[in-house]
Amino acid sequence: MQQEKFKFPRTFHFPDSGGVGSDDKIFHDWKEKLRGKFVEISTKMDGETTTLFADGTVHTRYLDSNKHWSRDTLTSIWETKGRYALPDDWRIVVENLTATYSIEYKGLYTLYPCIAIIDDNHMVYSPHDLVACRQLDCALLAEVGIAPVMTDLGEMEGDHPNAFVLDHHALKRIDRRKEIVTEYSTCEGFVLRNTLPFHISEYSSNMVKWVRGRTRTNR
Repeated sequence: MQQEKFKFPRTFHFPDSGGVGSDDKIFHDWKEKLRGKFVEISTKMDGETTTLFADGTVHTRYLDSNKHWSRDTLTSIWETKGRYALPDDWRIVVENLTATYSIEYKGLYTLYPCIAIIDDNHMVYSPHDLVACRQLDCALLAEVGIAPVMTDLGEMEGDHPNAFVLDHHALKRIDRRKEIVTEYSTCEGFVLRNTLPFHISEYSSNMVKWVRGRTRTNR
């Protein structure tokens, strides 16, 4: 039986994000919503957001996405092998970096960094959440070239090793991250997310991105 398909939500921008377009949305009260929560910072990659389902289905942000050469390899390996890494009705979301958009990457550790794990109850997990990862065949995912997106080092132990509490010290850390992104032309930006799982209907209040001004993407 084929899984029900869902469009993966777009991530809202920080108010001072440099890459905001006319159709983008701003997460104005991100500090109030996330303050005191466990959060993590991951690298924002300039790729095509793609959802991979346990039934073998693959689609981009648009459910009716057309065939394209940059999608063919990922679709093939997922349909024939990768899908068996997920429990029934689960899905993962990756950035497909096969094609070049605003940034040309070299020496990537993976062409398909995973940015989210979604279970059969539509709960969204960090790709580094050890509770969620124990439900997956991570060795098989690695075999087909899928690995968690890179994150900054955290301060916690246990199931969320990349997490830190969003407090006034963390706000300084985020400001420094913006400076670093601006300095390196091969970095599109970063994403700040609630480390703990949340329902996909609450996505826009648990994720926020900062994109440097010279990069523009709708993916």
